[in-house]
Amino acid sequence: MRKKWQIGIIAITVVCAISTQASDTAARIKKAIERSTLNQSGTKPFHLKAELAPSLERDKESGRTGTVEIWWASPTRWRREVHSAQFHQIEIVDGDHDWQKNEGDYFPEWLRQVAIELIRPVPPLDDVLEHAKSAEIRNFSNPVNPAFSQLNIDWATDTGTPEVHNISRSYVAINPNTGLLLYAGGLGGGRRLQRLRGFPRTNGRPNR
Repeated sequence: MRKKWQIGIIAITVVCAISTQASDTAARIKKAIERSTLNQSGTKPFHLKAELAPSLERDKESGRTGTVEIWWASPTRWRREVHSAQFHQIEIVDGDHDWQKNEGDYFPEWLRQVAIELIRPVPPLDDVLEHAKSAEIRNFSNPVNPAFSQLNIDWATDTGTPEVHNISRSYVAINPNTGLLLYAGGLGGGRRLQRLRGFPRTNGRPNR
C-alpha cells in the first residue's frame, strides 16, 4: 500500500510540473507577443513607412518591390497605404467603418502578407496560445553570449484532409533575456523580427 501511495504522489508531482511548465510557457509567449507586436491597445500612435525589396540576389527580378505606409492611432483607428508596380490600396479604419480604395487587378498575396506582418508578425495570440499547449519546448542557453540564448516553441497543426493526411509545423522563438520575439513561422513562411528605427527598446514596439 505504501508503494502505491509513493507512485501516486510521484505521478501527481509530474503532472503538476508539466501543467506549471505549460502555464509558464503560455505566459511568456503572451508577454513576448504583446511586447513585440504593434497592434496592442497600449501602443502609442506612430507613423511607419517600409520600403520593400528582395534581400536575396536570386529574387531581384521577382518584381516584389513596393512601399507600405501606416498611420496608427489605435487598433480601431488607422490608415494604411500600399504601393507596388501593379497595385495601390488606401485603407482607412475608424471604429466599425472600413473604407478602401483599390487600383489594380488584385492585391498581391506577398504584399498583403507583408503589410499585415509589419504590425502583427505572428498569428492571432489566441491561436498561438492554444497550439502552444501541446508544443515542444527547447531552451538553448548560451552563458558566454546570452544574446544568443533562445526559448524555442514548436507545434504541429493538422492541415490535411481525411483522404490526404498532412501537417504544418509552426514555431516561435523568444529571447529569454529581453523577453522579445526573435522569429516566428509556420504555414505561409517564416519571419525574423528586428528592431525598427524609432522603436529602440522592442522589436518594433514604441516605448510606453
